Amino acid sequence: MERIHSLYLHVPFCTWVCKYCDFNAYAVLEGLIPPYVEALSREVELAGAELPIGPLDTVFIGGGTPSLLTSAQLHQVLDRVRGIGVAPGAEITLEANPSNVTSEQVDGWL
Repeated sequence: MERIHSLYLHVPFCTWVCKYCDFNAYAVLEGLIPPYVEALSREVELAGAELPIGPLDTVFIGGGTPSLLTSAQLHQVLDRVRGIGVAPGAEITLEANPSNVTSEQVDGWL
């Protein structure tokens, strides 16, 4: 089996669901974010153990609005991703809604 070099992670939570949105997204369910992050982190780890993943050239975190994750939650997921292998210079993209992102959040992502 050929190695997997790209990874998409879906974070289905939003502050609100836009009328035009066709994605799997849920609003006003912030209480589900912590257990979802735990499950997503574990899923990344399990996939890395079972599939020929990496080194990854691209990691895309989409949604929903993944920028709703705290910096600690994002780092938890990305630590698991790094555990399966990320190429030097890999592109890591996080979708964000500019209407609810702060400079402190961006600093925490880096």
